[in-house]
Amino acid sequence: MFGGHFYHATMRKSVAVFGTLFNNINVIRKAADGGVLNQIKVPLSYGPKEKFLSRLDQESGYKQSVALKLPRMGFEVTSLSVDANQKLAKYSKIVENHASDSTKRKSINNYTAYDIGMSLYIMAKSQDDGLQIVEQILPYFTPEYTVSIKPVDNFAFTQDVPVVLNSVNIQDDYEGDYVSRRLLIYQLDFTMKMKFYGPTGDSPLIRTVDVDVVDLAQFEDAVAEAVDSGTTLLDPKTFTFTATSANGTDYSFADGAYDRLSQISDLTDPTINLFNGDTITIINELAPAHPLEIQNGRGDTLATESVGQVAFTPTTNGIYYYQCTSHPAMRGEIKVTDNVLRFAIDPNNAPILEQVITAVETTDTPEEFTATTEIVDTPDTSGTSGGGSGY
Repeated sequence: MFGGHFYHATMRKSVAVFGTLFNNINVIRKAADGGVLNQIKVPLSYGPKEKFLSRLDQESGYKQSVALKLPRMGFEVTSLSVDANQKLAKYSKIVENHASDSTKRKSINNYTAYDIGMSLYIMAKSQDDGLQIVEQILPYFTPEYTVSIKPVDNFAFTQDVPVVLNSVNIQDDYEGDYVSRRLLIYQLDFTMKMKFYGPTGDSPLIRTVDVDVVDLAQFEDAVAEAVDSGTTLLDPKTFTFTATSANGTDYSFADGAYDRLSQISDLTDPTINLFNGDTITIINELAPAHPLEIQNGRGDTLATESVGQVAFTPTTNGIYYYQCTSHPAMRGEIKVTDNVLRFAIDPNNAPILEQVITAVETTDTPEEFTATTEIVDTPDTSGTSGGGSGY
């Protein structure tokens, strides 16, 4: 559905890492005089709590020759949810040198963060056994304990995984009869903050770069002169947006929209940047449930919807709003600035700078020259990745 096959065994590594944290816990039994009678390593296995309880119920009678040994521990995955607080840029990548091919680099897109719910069950027949186990765990979580793993095989980078202790619950179902075995259950609930990575890829090294250089001092003088003379360096443009969904609080727009600065990345009630004289057209696929209009800061209507769309051409700098007339909370900003002044303030905005350079060149004011730089690149192979499962 989405492309070629890939599998980094992220969930499998999560289970293995979590289980490793608790696989070396011991209980000591003492005599009345304080001497050590024996030391028991508490067994740990993956499985739901109900599985162990069912086994105990089956073996609770006196006729059973071999009963399930206590104390013991079990754990399981209980939930999986997106961690919206760790959202990263969609197209950023992690890049490393190839171990065997010096002409290429390997890359992988940045992760998507998920919270994995884990539950650890401690089952004991005496309070002392249960407390010994719990006390060997709690001091390490404050409330989190961080482990490091290699999330992607054949890549050298590592990832820190916080394991957060959320709660501890105690259950004692012993009612004092002579048939049932006493069972104390401690349930510790955790959250593992894991990162899921997509497919890997290869790309050739960039060995030659052509650089066009402009003397910014002369460029700024030309812009200042244009401002003084009232010259507009860029022709007005029309920017079209499509409102595709709404929830009574926010508008969401179709992907691929641009304003004067860049492509719009946050499509929920985005702030739209225009220059004085530009035109914005919003195609409203949500009419008539969410009718659109353009307002100024005082709430005055400047443009209304007609045949499923609204168009607006600002002639004054300032902040305007696209507003749903049925839901006051559904609105977003339209920032309008003077195009000439913008360039003088922010000459490092490359896409706009290129357009301005073209316009200013017609005045023969800035002196432009081209420099070609050849990069002799000897890749660093110190980032060679190792094999293994990463945990």
